[in-house]
Amino acid sequence: MKVLLLLRHADSVDKLPGQEDKQRPLSKKGISQCFSIASFLKEKELIPDCVIASDAARVRATLDAISKHHSLTMESTYLSDLYEGDTSVYLNAVQGAPDCQTLLVAGHNPGVSAFASFISKTAILGMGTGNLLVFQFKDDSWSSMNKSQCELMEHFAPQA
Repeated sequence: MKVLLLLRHADSVDKLPGQEDKQRPLSKKGISQCFSIASFLKEKELIPDCVIASDAARVRATLDAISKHHSLTMESTYLSDLYEGDTSVYLNAVQGAPDCQTLLVAGHNPGVSAFASFISKTAILGMGTGNLLVFQFKDDSWSSMNKSQCELMEHFAPQA
């Protein structure tokens, strides 16, 4: 049995004039959310074996803050396709994941929420910033991931 951790990046500041959207940093609220996410992961003993994430600055900063607070070393693979990716992009990323027990995928809405709804046996009504979904996947290989094959175990929404 495998565990999929699906994370929407923490809260970020508004885009400044002339700044690319991908370069937006985390807000103070976002940094606080990261500490809450790290505490949740530690409490539940959810340690990702591998991480696949968008290459946007706010996703990298989210993962950095979580790993720093959680005292984890997370080797991450950053994919630019996840930045504006739809369900098929997220599905391809998971299906191409290395063999690991606990996979963390970090990205953006609307793609991350749409993917959660696609893989879940229950309706996912959306994910706010910093929300983390914990899914159980009963297959031996990420490559066989498909529609409605995951059971939602927890939906963590950090209070900041």
